[in-house]
Amino acid sequence: MLKFLIYLLALTLLVSAIVYAGYSNDFFLVPSYGWEIILYMAFSTAAVFNFLRKKSEPIIFTQLYLLTIVVKMLTGSIFILIVIFMDRQGASGNAILFIISYMLFTTLEVGFLYRNVSELRS
Repeated sequence: MLKFLIYLLALTLLVSAIVYAGYSNDFFLVPSYGWEIILYMAFSTAAVFNFLRKKSEPIIFTQLYLLTIVVKMLTGSIFILIVIFMDRQGASGNAILFIISYMLFTTLEVGFLYRNVSELRS
């Protein structure tokens, strides 16, 4: 779990640094809810990973993993819709950051979960 948290923190800092560097070099504007989006993705990824890493039976793990995907997508959709309605002018920047962050954080989560499942099978 500690290794996952270190990687999660590194990814969070990397995404934040890229957003800040892009803004500093005038590549793009900082999304109005950029930090909130990044923190939401980091916390939701940590929560899902922590919940799933404790499940060892393959059938239960698979069902719970599919359930967490659905819940994460629904809560993420509600979150980004609220952000879009709160800031219609910055909607595209916020949505792009959300989609990119979602993909990056989900990739990290899946990578670590795959390693955990592979270790359980061995």
